[in-house]
Amino acid sequence: MLRKILILFFCCTVARAVNPLHLPHEAMDEDMKCPFEQKHTDTPDSTQSMILADRIIKEAMTHMGKRYRWGDVGPKTFDCSGFTSYVYRHEGLKISRTSRAQYHDGEEVQVKELQKGDLVFFSRTRNKNRITHVGIVTETDTSNCSFKFIHASIHGVKIDSVPDKRYYKQHYVSACRIFNDSIATLALQDSLLNEKI
Repeated sequence: MLRKILILFFCCTVARAVNPLHLPHEAMDEDMKCPFEQKHTDTPDSTQSMILADRIIKEAMTHMGKRYRWGDVGPKTFDCSGFTSYVYRHEGLKISRTSRAQYHDGEEVQVKELQKGDLVFFSRTRNKNRITHVGIVTETDTSNCSFKFIHASIHGVKIDSVPDKRYYKQHYVSACRIFNDSIATLALQDSLLNEKI
């Protein structure tokens, strides 16, 4: 049993050490125009990715209403990146502590490609080099290029939507995907193993 745990730990460490390719992305413009030129036809998430995304969102929702406190990483109070790192870690994924660093932890995706579980980033200055806030996507609607996200705001852990919430529409800068199929599989194994221990 110990050997299996050590092998699983090694595989998770190797998978997490590989940082996916960082691709260019265009932030939403002032009018939040959807960048569709044709119907989005990317293949859907894999089963493992969907399961992991659902688990991440389920865990995040258990913290709804908890208070915001700068520098806190939970579980009683959170700041924005403390919240995202806590939730991801709970589900077997280790990501950086700060929102600026989390931006570099995954593969950048466009708004039209957002999926549940992706991280979305905001900046007071709309500058990718000055990211100040992060949340986790809970729901997407590609027909009108909108999404909902859960985050630790100054009003506590809550769900907001873009473009409905004007502040977040105006300050959105980018999004990234932390996990793919293989990483999701390892994270689920890791998470399930921890539940049994």
